[in-house]
Amino acid sequence: MYLFNYAGYGRSYGGGDLNNPTHEFSHGFLGSMKRCLFSAFLAFKPSSESLKLDALAVARHLVDVVEVDELIIHGESIGGMAAAGAARTLSATTAKPKSTLLLICDRTFSNLEGVAQRLVGRWTGNAIRLLAPGWSTDVAR
Repeated sequence: MYLFNYAGYGRSYGGGDLNNPTHEFSHGFLGSMKRCLFSAFLAFKPSSESLKLDALAVARHLVDVVEVDELIIHGESIGGMAAAGAARTLSATTAKPKSTLLLICDRTFSNLEGVAQRLVGRWTGNAIRLLAPGWSTDVAR
């Protein structure tokens, strides 16, 4: 089993030179404040595509470097979107014909707009498109 944080989440600062501090992760109140301020003003901003690319990078590493023979990709909630994107790309491009690929999308959604409309109201589909432009969240595709 391999678990990871998406770039820009958890203890990950994201990509780019500005986002890769050379010092160790800071604990405590001051460390938390530093991460909050850094994230709000300077940090890498995750997108649906960056989440999919992160999941694909981990899957490719496991298949190509670790050389796993059977791979199961599991994603929960928004992680299902990343897992589906990684599974789709990996299954189309993998060079290992014996590599078994199973995708599990656990409590995920077909698209984010549909979830917002069902939980809050019909108007929220448009609101999601305005608030998160460019986020391709069509998991079913």
